[in-house]
Amino acid sequence: MDAQPETTISIDEKHSFNWRLFILWPFLTLLLYVLSFGPVLTMLASNRLDPSVEDALKTVYYPVWMAYSQTLLHKPLGVYMHLWVPKVIDKNGDELDP
Repeated sequence: MDAQPETTISIDEKHSFNWRLFILWPFLTLLLYVLSFGPVLTMLASNRLDPSVEDALKTVYYPVWMAYSQTLLHKPLGVYMHLWVPKVIDKNGDELDP
């Protein structure tokens, strides 16, 4: 029978740290956090949540709301939110009058 040659892995290859993943994960987490604001808005607009859950969600997503209302992200966040709550946010990303 033929013996298979041994493959050797250098110590540097074996213990290398993937810096790209280390840097990418926080950005992906932040992106998912912001994108999850749309479904949360839908739940908040439906008024079917318990008040304690509603208050907790408002607290958790307060930074996204502030980014929408006070930064240059108003338009892109508003257009995204319009996809989830068209009765609350118009197609230009602005809040509709109640």
